[in-house]
Amino acid sequence: MTWETKAAHHLARARWKMAKAASVVALGRTVGHLPETFVRSLVEVMTHKTIRQHVDEVSLLTGAHVEHFAFDPQLGPEYRRSKAFDDRFLYRLTDVCVSPASGLVWLPGGRVLGESYGSLSRVLGWGAVVEETLLPCTKRIRGPIVALPDTGYFHWLLEVLPAAIHWK
Repeated sequence: MTWETKAAHHLARARWKMAKAASVVALGRTVGHLPETFVRSLVEVMTHKTIRQHVDEVSLLTGAHVEHFAFDPQLGPEYRRSKAFDDRFLYRLTDVCVSPASGLVWLPGGRVLGESYGSLSRVLGWGAVVEETLLPCTKRIRGPIVALPDTGYFHWLLEVLPAAIHWK
């Protein structure tokens, strides 16, 4: 390796480190580390002390089931005939961060809760990822909050609203 190649390699590496540091400063610790900080199911990790301290109550809304759809057999395979659904829970959480724009919920340490209405899989399907969800909480609100994001009429009516009605 020539001196110029080594220098270019070190310069590129330094630029990458500076860009990564700037991203963390601008967007928070979660940026770039989502697989490490994503919590798919609170029920599965409730034994962790750092998670448990934020969960006041858990109740089962609907059990796991398979839904079958009676579409005309002449319709093509793109029409799904069945769909499996996991257990669906309702949580009462304490001291968490909530994005009012997307409904995404995350713990102050940066752990993103996949079961929130603004989960990344849902946000990616419904619209753009909102950058504010990666930033630290800026406003503290005492008392109950129900995050009902703008998901479009169908999803809001059939997914978001029924869960909100079950809220205690």
